[in-house]
Amino acid sequence: VTIEAMACGVPVIALNTSAVKELVTRDTGLVLTKLKVDLWTDAIQKVDNGDYSSDRIRKHVIDNYNKEVKIKEFINLFINES
Repeated sequence: VTIEAMACGVPVIALNTSAVKELVTRDTGLVLTKLKVDLWTDAIQKVDNGDYSSDRIRKHVIDNYNKEVKIKEFINLFINES
């Protein structure tokens, strides 16, 4: 869901307790350290008022999560493990 949102150009707000934190960068959204209402409301306001470019977010997904990139990473993983 995170990558799908970013592919649509939507900035993401995530909690750092899952692998999602590895997907979200400064350009694509915010990662929060605690599950507190005030932190989430601040994050929503920052995303709403922030400098998040939909085009830049979509480009990040295209550059990092397209099928060709992932296939190359997968092959390299097995080549380097051999």
